[in-house]
Amino acid sequence: MEIELLPSGIEVPSDSSAGDIVWLADQPSPYGESPSYPYHAMLLYHDTPAQTPGAHRYEATLVTGKEGPVGAILLLALIQRRDDMSFEESFRHWDEHIPLAVEIHHKAQRYRQFRFTRKLSSDGPDYLGLAVLDFASPEAMRTGSFRSEDDVAVIAADVEEFVKTTDVMFGSERV
Repeated sequence: MEIELLPSGIEVPSDSSAGDIVWLADQPSPYGESPSYPYHAMLLYHDTPAQTPGAHRYEATLVTGKEGPVGAILLLALIQRRDDMSFEESFRHWDEHIPLAVEIHHKAQRYRQFRFTRKLSSDGPDYLGLAVLDFASPEAMRTGSFRSEDDVAVIAADVEEFVKTTDVMFGSERV
């Protein structure tokens, strides 16, 4: 499968080539801040090669941490690995992160990791992948991302072990 990341100014194709799944960074933060999104849309292609001019393209594999319905609001996190870790080490740690994330983000209806196994375009960041957490509503995201400050600290410490930076967006999914 391939994923395209569309920077501002690059339109989502309006025809059937728009991808099997389209994630739009079109939701305000449920936490009240005004985030700046590096991409306004992400397109997933299962079979058809991605071809949107100007998009950042990656070959990806899916790892599902929790099955469930599509959420009304999504947390979309593009992750860059630490410079001192190989992709293999980072993916191994991301595997170990799944049960922790599913437990702590207790109101997430679905949790998926799209691991970028190969960069297909010459530009764009060297992302490790995209984490997608689906929530039933902004309220469920606000109250169900963490149960306590201890949960925040536990996730932060775990993520710090393998993640250099994270670009977080809030959005919706259309199929």
